[in-house]
Amino acid sequence: KFNINIKSNIITYFTLGFIEAITTIVPGISSTAIYISFNVYKLFLNVFINPFSFNFIIFSIGILFGLILTIKLINYLFSNYKRETYLVVFSLLISSIITMLINIIKINNFNFIYFIIFFLVGFVISFCLDK
Repeated sequence: KFNINIKSNIITYFTLGFIEAITTIVPGISSTAIYISFNVYKLFLNVFINPFSFNFIIFSIGILFGLILTIKLINYLFSNYKRETYLVVFSLLISSIITMLINIIKINNFNFIYFIIFFLVGFVISFCLDK
């Protein structure tokens, strides 16, 4: 966790929306983890206290710009660097799974047993639905 004091202003709320858009589109990246790392998660939650506030509007504009830019960037990357882009997305997915496993194991082994059970149940259900 970074020890950063970030003031709540227009740029901050715009950036929060921008990050939200990117992390919504790109798999394997968690906006919550980023917000907690930069100590702005409370600011993010405060945006939704009043959805008619100025901060919510700025946050929404940040999401809009983030969506447009991220979609254009992803489209460009898949058009010109398809294999490399798939490798990056795949590595983000694998790293987030590994991170979750490490955190589960750190908590205690009992939760890890639950993880294995639910993972196997989910795998069987998805396998049956695929047929």
